[in-house]
Amino acid sequence: MSYLKIVRNVLIVGLLIVSVSCTNSKKKKIEGQWERYNTTQTDFKVDTLLQELWNFGSDGTLTISSRVNDNGVISLKENAIFKYRVGTSKLRPAIFIQEDTEHPIDQIVRASYIGYDTNSGTNIIYVLKDDAMAFKGIGTMIYYEFYR
Repeated sequence: MSYLKIVRNVLIVGLLIVSVSCTNSKKKKIEGQWERYNTTQTDFKVDTLLQELWNFGSDGTLTISSRVNDNGVISLKENAIFKYRVGTSKLRPAIFIQEDTEHPIDQIVRASYIGYDTNSGTNIIYVLKDDAMAFKGIGTMIYYEFYR
């Protein structure tokens, strides 16, 4: 085996180790509950009743809930359950959201959360901090912003 092949193989293995390590640290950072900003309001005021709660479980389950005000009693309504994983797409960190066959949802809900390309559900992460996250689906106009 030539010297160049050895160097190339070492670099490939090194890149794989770094990639897996970065993916695992991003998954740990994403895990837990996030509140999604309601970016559809025209006056940009924060109304916590309109915000969704996204809970990224350590088991790869994503549960999306919303707050419901029932005569002054605030409760949570489960909107959908998905599967997710963290990886890379186009050399950027990404969240892959896919429908969970054990928790089927209707087509409108599916399109709302994972875009119209329901096979990929690929979302490129643009911001990932301890208290803020933002990602956008590939080929869609859906842009999500979150905070803790």
